[in-house]
Amino acid sequence: MKRIVLALLASFALQAAPVSSGAASNPFVGTWQTTNVITGAGGMQMQMTTQIVFLPNGTYSELDHATSRVYNMMTQEVGNYLLLAPNTLRLVVTNWQPKQQCGIVGQGCVPIKMPPGSALKYKFTSATTFVAQDVTFGNGPTITYRRIK
Repeated sequence: MKRIVLALLASFALQAAPVSSGAASNPFVGTWQTTNVITGAGGMQMQMTTQIVFLPNGTYSELDHATSRVYNMMTQEVGNYLLLAPNTLRLVVTNWQPKQQCGIVGQGCVPIKMPPGSALKYKFTSATTFVAQDVTFGNGPTITYRRIK
């Protein structure tokens, strides 16, 4: 019985252990991009482009650019990433921009809190494409990323 418990504990530990982020064993190292059209309230459409750069040292930077007929917004976050078994990518935000949002002149600005980071379930469909689903707060949409560098 003791051996079974130890084997189960070892199995759980291996599943939760980060996968090496070295370039040789890490298929994420490089620059990835996705572009999607999001339909918001009142049917207004916004094009959202996200570019993520994963470095071999386990850090990443993400740039999000959203445009519509009335908006042009850009955000950036940087942090650390972990490859967790099975097929989970964890993004841990350490810095972000902008840190405040300003409205109409004279009405002041409000702070923007640090993004929560993400847990993504992923699957590579080729050497240059992976699909990811954000499971941080439940099951988000599935998004396709393509390697651009």
